[in-house]
Amino acid sequence: MRSEIERRVRVDDGTELRSWRRTHSGATRERRGLLLVSGLLGHVDVFAALEEALDDSWDVCTWQLRGSDRTAGVPDVDLARHAADGLEVLRSHGLQGTVVLGWSTGAPVAAEMVSVAPGAFAGFVSVCGVFGGPVGRVIRRWLSGAADAGPVALGVGAAVARGWRLPGWLAETTRSRVALAGLRATGLVGECTDPRAIGDLLARFARVEAGLVAASWSALLDHLAQAPRVEIALPSLWLAGARDPLAGPMVAQLASASASAAEFHTIPGGGHLLPLEQPELLALRLQRWAERLPPPG
Repeated sequence: MRSEIERRVRVDDGTELRSWRRTHSGATRERRGLLLVSGLLGHVDVFAALEEALDDSWDVCTWQLRGSDRTAGVPDVDLARHAADGLEVLRSHGLQGTVVLGWSTGAPVAAEMVSVAPGAFAGFVSVCGVFGGPVGRVIRRWLSGAADAGPVALGVGAAVARGWRLPGWLAETTRSRVALAGLRATGLVGECTDPRAIGDLLARFARVEAGLVAASWSALLDHLAQAPRVEIALPSLWLAGARDPLAGPMVAQLASASASAAEFHTIPGGGHLLPLEQPELLALRLQRWAERLPPPG
């Protein structure tokens, strides 16, 4: 039987973070900790399908990154701040033999945690990791000289679009087959086992104030212009969607240049939302890799 505990974790600056721990209460074997880190502009719900696909050998914990609900201004893109938050969440829940898994821009946050406190973790996993430097090269390949103007243009858009939201009925159109087909054409969404989960995520995102979205992306582009901080001496697993235009296999190879004991897998047909697209395959890859780690405890 799976149980869930929600805990409010207060960090050193007084901020209170919402965190969740999900475990199989009836399991008898020793469980390994898994700390999930969502994207800087995302939500923990992106991991819901992956958590369902994991077996009872995992003790799963996650937290909502400060500012990522976009209700209090632009999300924080300070990797060091998020990493400190994550380490406090980890200490609060007391996981054993923990693997830290970061998705999208959560991957560099997870890498920063490993760099700061390598002894707290047994391994590192990047799923569609968006790392400054490698992704910056991809964006410049797309946009050429216009890439440098991106943060400025989005900053202007943030001011113009402040307070404006899509009508509810229009936000709901993101659940349509047409919207999903369009995102599949770009590669941001790949082959899905459950398209409804993708639609739910898109509909929630479409309801966010447009000015905050533009300001968030402006801040994120500034982050992507910075060099990556990837110092990983632990066993690491790198998973990338074959069709992901933002953080595909090439980005994973570049970002992991200074990582040791790295294992790579390209997911055929995968886009950027791999945890929702192919959760069963991700869970299988994660389990097979983790079996080679030292036992927890």
